[in-house]
Amino acid sequence: MDFSIPSEFLEDRNRFKDFLNEHLLPYLSAWYQQGAVPREFYLAMGEGGWFGFEWKNEHITKLPCLRGVLLGEDMATISPGVAVAALAHAELGLMGLWLFGSEKLKQQ
Repeated sequence: MDFSIPSEFLEDRNRFKDFLNEHLLPYLSAWYQQGAVPREFYLAMGEGGWFGFEWKNEHITKLPCLRGVLLGEDMATISPGVAVAALAHAELGLMGLWLFGSEKLKQQ
């Protein structure tokens, strides 16, 4: 068996680290003082495709779990709290939509 991490996941991981350096690190201490992660961060996560889902052929598709685990680990090394919040958005919000949402709701 080949247990190596696919090269496309490693490339995604490098791009995600760049994303975190731009959208998370400079603002983290202010967010902790405010006690909230701003909506703009989640919007940027979604626009970058970092939640583990993508819109493809007019359907929501789930990306591989290994990719999500690698990205979540990178975020958690910077901020466990922000990582849990982002994972909750993906695994509680988007997962429910993907599994149980109507086609009309998914298209919105």
